[in-house]
Amino acid sequence: HHPLLMLDKSHTPPALRQRLLEIMFETHNLPSVFFLRDAIAACYAVGRTTATVVDVGYSGTMVTPVYEGFVERSGVLRNNACGARNIEERVLEMMDGLVVSQGGRKRKER
Repeated sequence: HHPLLMLDKSHTPPALRQRLLEIMFETHNLPSVFFLRDAIAACYAVGRTTATVVDVGYSGTMVTPVYEGFVERSGVLRNNACGARNIEERVLEMMDGLVVSQGGRKRKER
């Protein structure tokens, strides 16, 4: 059996983390589990302990301040209107006005 390191988001509810622990210990017989915030892992990956981590996901963007290896929970910002999905939708809306021809892109006449 091996220990398990799990990365989780700064906004993961403690009850969910507790339930995951129960499953890991009871179902998989793990000797130990450690939860590491993904923002802290990102800092460590670049050799920093203090940083502002910006995570742009498909459904939203999260900004997490990390100071000396700890997440400053009061400064965590989450915006579900600025994810890659929204950017993709906007680009597709913009491209809808274009016509592609052999010579390249041309504006569609309206």
